[in-house]
Amino acid sequence: MQMRPGDARPRVKRCGSVIVLYDPDLVDESWLPECFDPAWWSQRGSLQSPLGGRGSAWEIDSPELSWVLRAYCRGGLIRHFSYDHYLWLGLQQTRSWREWWLLYWLFRQRLPVPRPIAAMVARHGYYYTAALITRKIEAVTLAEALAQGPLPERTWFGIGENIRHFHGMGIDHADLNAHNILLDSRHDSYLLDFDKSRRRRPKDFWRKRNLRRLKRSLLKLRENRSIAVGTQDWQALLEGYGSIACSKEKE
Repeated sequence: MQMRPGDARPRVKRCGSVIVLYDPDLVDESWLPECFDPAWWSQRGSLQSPLGGRGSAWEIDSPELSWVLRAYCRGGLIRHFSYDHYLWLGLQQTRSWREWWLLYWLFRQRLPVPRPIAAMVARHGYYYTAALITRKIEAVTLAEALAQGPLPERTWFGIGENIRHFHGMGIDHADLNAHNILLDSRHDSYLLDFDKSRRRRPKDFWRKRNLRRLKRSLLKLRENRSIAVGTQDWQALLEGYGSIACSKEKE
């Protein structure tokens, strides 16, 4: 179960060109903004090996906390020209700011997402860099779970049911794939990586687009890694997705 959100309101701290949004229930203000630097955590003996992806995420682990630090980096061909710099269009439009507030809202709705800890934006003239810290969820990705063997039908059903909950709340996930779905030891599912995701009026066209993206991800895993994902698995997911009455959806 997720912890109940604290009563303290999010705070903002400005340190020159660096702006940090954080949860004061979880963050010692004296750590800001240094806690967004992996080297700072390494000196404290809390930095673990980089996580998967493009080498821009790290696990922060100590007796007091278990966090994930992620720097925003580009993928595709554009990364060769601008790896981690984004055009400045105002603080409210920055990647980390938008994702932090969306996660904050989702977490307060008791949806299964990582709890947001802090977001950082560093402005460099017309560009900015950004990073996000969230609480780590003790779970493995759907892709990692499938690499260990087939999953039971009830797990696929539960994943579909969970995705429908998010869609019913108007959450258009920009990159729904097998690496952004987590399964814990009980096979309960969570969604993560809400970069470029948003709240919008529930409509079939973007819901179907989310599902198609997830299906392509699963097919790619099957092709590249010989992971067994059968038609019956996808059908169980769709059955779970359709099991929630439309009357429960919120606009």
